[in-house]
Amino acid sequence: LVYFFDHSQSIWWHKLSPYIVVFIVVLLSGSTLIKFWQYKYNGRAIAHYHQATRLKRQQAVPEELSALDINDELAEEFRVTPAHLYVLYDELGINALTVGYTDADVSIIVTWGALQAMNPDELKGMLAHEYCHIRSKAYSEHTHLEVLLAGCLTISQIGSYLIVRGTE
Repeated sequence: LVYFFDHSQSIWWHKLSPYIVVFIVVLLSGSTLIKFWQYKYNGRAIAHYHQATRLKRQQAVPEELSALDINDELAEEFRVTPAHLYVLYDELGINALTVGYTDADVSIIVTWGALQAMNPDELKGMLAHEYCHIRSKAYSEHTHLEVLLAGCLTISQIGSYLIVRGTE
């Protein structure tokens, strides 16, 4: 990065390179802390950040009602608090993830494609897999990794911005 400011210097190391390294470390740490603050140690906040919609029985279509019934059934079988169930309506692929910091705020985010394409047995298998993450407390690791990834993506976004500015 320093090479762009002083072309006469080495591209690998410059006397200003330590400042750039410190800047990048501070940027990574700061963006990660901001993501922790944004998520507020709450799985529901993470689901809202991803623009997922919480499923409610009163407004649910048949696919969503099936998922809600399976969610309650699995919570009883696994002897845990039912997870908050969210749907990503813009995603047509088949996928799900579990996020949260405590058992009380765990959220399962399911794609719309999974609700539409899977029969009840397949959906139950996918949600049972997510409930295994809840029983093993793996959702906490998923959440921490997502926060770290979001922090790293900040650097990527800044790099993309600099590249676009440089080509102008």
